[in-house]
Amino acid sequence: MKLEKKNSMTEHIYEKVHENAKDAKRFIRRKARSTFKDWIEQEYAPSENETFSDTCSRHADSVRFFIECVYEMLTDEYSEILDTYHIRLSDLYENERDSDNIDELYVSTTVIAVERRILSPIFDYVEFFVTCTGEAYKIDAKVVELRENIRKFTKKLNISIEEVFDAIESESNWKRPVELLNTIETLRQPAEMLSRLMAVMNALTDTYEEEERQRATKGKDNLSFQPDPIGADDFVPILIAVIVRSNLKKAQTMLQMMSHVGSSYITNGKTKYYLTMLESVLYYLSTKGEEVVNDLKEKIDMKKKKKIGIKESSFRLIRSISNASSYSSTNTSNTSNLNINDRVSNSNFDEKRQGTSNNDSKKSSILENEMHFLSLLEDRLTTLNGNICTAQSLFKINQRSLLMMKNRGKGRSHRRNSTLNKLRSFLDD
Repeated sequence: MKLEKKNSMTEHIYEKVHENAKDAKRFIRRKARSTFKDWIEQEYAPSENETFSDTCSRHADSVRFFIECVYEMLTDEYSEILDTYHIRLSDLYENERDSDNIDELYVSTTVIAVERRILSPIFDYVEFFVTCTGEAYKIDAKVVELRENIRKFTKKLNISIEEVFDAIESESNWKRPVELLNTIETLRQPAEMLSRLMAVMNALTDTYEEEERQRATKGKDNLSFQPDPIGADDFVPILIAVIVRSNLKKAQTMLQMMSHVGSSYITNGKTKYYLTMLESVLYYLSTKGEEVVNDLKEKIDMKKKKKIGIKESSFRLIRSISNASSYSSTNTSNTSNLNINDRVSNSNFDEKRQGTSNNDSKKSSILENEMHFLSLLEDRLTTLNGNICTAQSLFKINQRSLLMMKNRGKGRSHRRNSTLNKLRSFLDD
């Protein structure tokens, strides 16, 4: 029974709208002395200097105007029905919302109902008008490209997106606001988009307050602690980071859909403030985003040059260490051979030197094969970049100390041999 009553009421509203449209046609015929078609063509004909973008903007504005006219007709002629709906909302949210919030909810839900009836069949056409207004499609593509580049370069630099824009860090990477923002393009009514945008902003504020509370209380649940409210200077960088983290493909189009087609009954107060903030963020990305990307590219190039310099210096250090160690081993082997047998021929000595050079070539090939392993130690060698000369000096000191210790060993062996000779001569006597 209720369904039949609802359907009959809807039909009655449609009949009323149809009658009003007929009256408007009659009025136009009498006043303009022309047919309704001629009047439409004259009314929507482009002016002399009007561009295609201006024409699309005018058509989008006419859709908004028509939605507002239907809403005004409902509030004037069907106020009794809407008043009962308002009373039901008040009873439903009596303990959760104040009277002002209930009034805003009443207006937004009514506008959403009107937009669903009017915009759903023609949404694709209206979206085309909005996309072509101000060449929003170019800004959409530019924002997507900038977003991908910023993500890629921050990953290479191992920094967060918030650090690029001096935004407040978030342990969750603003997960909840990003998830809500990603769903805004699935909606087909400006009023619903505005409602979702408000949900994004509220989720952003809630995430900030919750994480600030956890930082201050060190993970303990202390609901009595109230962090400082987030200001516009902090809110805008966070919103930029949220948009960069999102997957929006038509950010500018969605903004213009809400601002150009959205009814003026709901784009006021706090909603208009957040719309202005979103507009400033997209304007910043479209105008200054390339500078941000270029700065990140320069940092990556500097990091690559620094790595190349560290790799070359580390290679030179290892080369010098290898050459010094081979030189030390050559001297040690030659000295020991001369002490053991003074009658070693020069030919045998040359053969040993040839063997030492072969060992050097083998060591150099091993070092070249180990360069792949050295690339894994680049980050640690960064801290040693200023201490390479000191390490070389220390190595020379250690080399000299090793030679001195070797000479000490020679002296002890000489004394030991002399003592043994004296003992043998005493026993022979």
